[in-house]
Amino acid sequence: MKCIFCRHSHCQVNIHYRFLRNVERELSKSPSNSASNIRFQLYSKYIDRVHGTLSKYDRRPIPLCVTELIRSLSPDKNGRYRGFRYADGT
Repeated sequence: MKCIFCRHSHCQVNIHYRFLRNVERELSKSPSNSASNIRFQLYSKYIDRVHGTLSKYDRRPIPLCVTELIRSLSPDKNGRYRGFRYADGT
């Protein structure tokens, strides 16, 4: 099966789709979770699953395919997203 975003068969989306979808469903059950909070938690869960627990300033970019999947699972109503930033703010 090819990724719906990058069209590669060994894409991170294909590997982690079910996991992220299940997490999103659980997070969405709570009305206090905003879309941006859900996205933040999905990014964190993905990083933890792929890289393990990272230190406070160790940030890793997420593949575009996974970013697009997370944004499609919990979209911003205005289509505005912050994007990746390293710990030093760049």
